[in-house]
This record gives sequence, structure tokens and C-alpha cells, in this order.
Amino acid sequence: MHDNGQMTTTLFTDTQRFADWLTTKRNNNIVGFVPTMGALHEGHSSLFDLARSQCDLVVASIYVNNLQFNSSSDYDRYPRTLDEDVLVCQSRNVDAVWAPSQHDLFPDGQQLLTTSENALEYEGRDRPGHFAGVATVVDRLLSIVHPDRMFLGAKDHQQISVIASMSSQLHPHVNIVRCPTVREHDGLAMSSRNRFLTQSGRSQAPIISLALQHMVDTWRTGETEPTRLIAQATSDLQQINGATVHYIAVLDGNELQQSKSVKHGDTAIIAVTIDNVRLIDNMKFVNV
Repeated sequence: MHDNGQMTTTLFTDTQRFADWLTTKRNNNIVGFVPTMGALHEGHSSLFDLARSQCDLVVASIYVNNLQFNSSSDYDRYPRTLDEDVLVCQSRNVDAVWAPSQHDLFPDGQQLLTTSENALEYEGRDRPGHFAGVATVVDRLLSIVHPDRMFLGAKDHQQISVIASMSSQLHPHVNIVRCPTVREHDGLAMSSRNRFLTQSGRSQAPIISLALQHMVDTWRTGETEPTRLIAQATSDLQQINGATVHYIAVLDGNELQQSKSVKHGDTAIIAVTIDNVRLIDNMKFVNV
């Protein structure tokens, strides 16, 4: 529905009503899907914009997934801003927002999926069960939306890999579109968690993206040894007061195997905790 060129976004909290609506709208339309946990920011908006440019029908889900949090306190404090989120979706011409309750999404209870091997390292090692929770919910979402394309942010590099493994087995018709990370003016990757940083933490957090860019710049001068690039990044991150560095790695392309010699298309990944806020980021090694 359009009013003065502005689309009206329909909010569904009832899954059956949402599914019925989708059935009436689907026809031969290309359906684009953006799964979110809400607390939307410009990074999400860029996903909506890309979906809008490629698809006839754009659907966003908002579901704070209890299965992917490793502590109840982290789950409880995750921001829930549904009214504002719907306004963001409306401003980006999203056709529908589906915001189910846990019981509505899993009326028969939650059966965790077994994840692929790419869920074991990095985030998976530090957050046991996290990716099983992600894969379980995304599988359920896809089984209801049946999109043609699903749009995911590149910031969550490992998450995309885990979802792609699950999707290729259970939802092979879905094309996953990897969307560029959107950054603040100082380079910090946009995240719903950034709001929890103290002023001091926020001022130091851009060192993460600077360390990644430093790795890429050094590689461009001819350094292809991953351990030396990782050592350089480790030194860079020591500038952040009180930070805990969980991992720094260089991965082979979009895979999760470690690169033995860094080449064009490989990816550097970093996870750091600042002010009890876990921040992740990554950057591709690309020739200028």
C-alpha cells in the first residue's frame, strides 16, 4: 500500500496471519527476507535497501532469539525497540515486519539443530551452543517465509557460513546475499551492542577496524605470513584499555579454515570485549 509514495509497512505478531498474508502476496514475486533481532540501525537499513532493489516483496523478521545467548542477563539486556524498528522498516519501504513470540514461532517447543563443523571455532568456541541456536531459529524462519533471497550482514562472517551450511541442506532454493558491513564515521562496525559502550570504550572501539585495515595495508606491501599480520594486530589492540582479545585470525576466502599464505579474497576476523561488550569485526584482503 502506498500513500504519497510512502509504503505502509504491515506488522504481524501472529505467525498464521503472516503466513496467510504471504500466500496472497507471493504469486510470482521475488521475496526478499532480512532476519533481525531488532534494535535496528543503519546497517540493517542497508540490508533493507539492497533487498528492496532486488526483490518485489521485502519481509523483515524481528525475533530476539533466546537460544543464541550464552547468559540470561545478556538476553535480558538486549535492546527491544519494536515501535522504533517498525518506523525504520517503514522508512526503507519494507512490506512487512514479522515479530513472533517464542511460543508462536515454536508451538511444539524448540528442538536444536546440529550445526556444521564451521560452528566449532571462534565464536562457537567462546559461546557454546550459540550457532545451534542461530541455525535453529533461521531454519524455522525460512520454513515459514520461503524467501527467494535472504540478506545477511558481512560483519557476522562466521554466522553467515553456519547459516549457509544449514540453508544449503534444508532450504537449497534460498539464495544468500552477503551485504557489506556498514561503519560509523570513525570506522567502528555498526552493532546493536555499541549502545552499551561507555564513552571511553566507544572512543577506543574504532581501534578494532584500524587494526584490521592495518593488516590489509601491510599485506598490500607484500607481507603474506598470517602469524606476522596477527602479531601486528595484537599489538594494535593493546592500545585499548582493559580490552580482552578473544581471537584474531586470517581465514581462507569465505571459508573458516585458516589461511596459510594470505591472498586476495581472504578474511581477517577479530573478536574483542570492551566494557563487557563483545564486539566482532572482519575485513577482506583485496587488492587496490
